[in-house]
Amino acid sequence: MKPKTCESCVYASQPGFNPGHMGTTPNLQPLAPVKIFFVGEGLGETEVRDGYNFAGGSGKVLDSLLSEAGITRSECYFSNVVRCHPPGNESPAPAAIEHCRGFLAEELVRVRPNLVVGLGNTPLGWFTGDPTKIQSKRGSVYPTPFGKFMAVIHPAAVMRVKQKLWPVTRWDLKRAAKEAEFAEYTRVEDFDWWPRLETIEATILEAEVRGWLNWDIETSFG
Repeated sequence: MKPKTCESCVYASQPGFNPGHMGTTPNLQPLAPVKIFFVGEGLGETEVRDGYNFAGGSGKVLDSLLSEAGITRSECYFSNVVRCHPPGNESPAPAAIEHCRGFLAEELVRVRPNLVVGLGNTPLGWFTGDPTKIQSKRGSVYPTPFGKFMAVIHPAAVMRVKQKLWPVTRWDLKRAAKEAEFAEYTRVEDFDWWPRLETIEATILEAEVRGWLNWDIETSFG
């Protein structure tokens, strides 16, 4: 799909529209192929001003989470579903998402990541068609035409509910680091016979976030 121009976007009629500031931020991106390709919603005011993705408060939270998960930011590629700063800091309009679809598709084909990580509901909807299920779909890996995809909770949400969402998101990013070591999609059942305390704590926190918990206890005698 060939990328369209910013001038024909639904946001072009909005006050303050400036295509010179609303293109892709000129990150010092790693050369293709890369292991992890992060996708956010769109640019914020800080990103437009500073000229690179995830430069604001959410970016600082993401940097800390990546460090704790053992992921080096400079080795990752960063992009967004839309190329601009949506008016009023709103979630990107469906028409704007569709308008920018070619930009992101072209990047994904060119970069060839082992794993795409979507930050929040908007990227989740772009890749899976359902932008409303981040709590139930986060942390799982899905096959897509652009390779493996995993959704995690957006850093802005983690900032608001840090006590609950920080450990869960860190756990998801640790899994992302493992998945990013290879490009092939494999459905693997993950059983942990001797879980560490960190695993147990993350499981309890996940149950609190989801609102339910299912146990399967195996016993043997002899």
